[in-house]
Amino acid sequence: MKKISLFERFDAQGFLKGKRLLYINGRFENSDKFIGCKVEVLIAEDMTDYDGEVGLNIYERLLVKVPDVIEDYLKQFKLNDEVYIENPVMKVWGRDQRRDSLSVTGIVKKTNK
Repeated sequence: MKKISLFERFDAQGFLKGKRLLYINGRFENSDKFIGCKVEVLIAEDMTDYDGEVGLNIYERLLVKVPDVIEDYLKQFKLNDEVYIENPVMKVWGRDQRRDSLSVTGIVKKTNK
């Protein structure tokens, strides 16, 4: 079958529930493929239950594409700011059957603490 992966859905909200994210760094990109910022965040706490196991993705990093923002968008963040991802869209991808990578798009915002 062709293009059946178009019908897969990933529960981004469920995946992010129970996680504390920290801002690591970001960069502005202006290319034919993407205009916006790419923000790297660290999963500093992971209380998500993965079928009986908790914390499997602690200290993993997510690269979040934030489309249609200007370079100044990054000035609001500093290292280790606690953040969250608004309107996240995530897709699982990878070679063969491993499929252990995650593509993330959304708006990274500082947590009000």
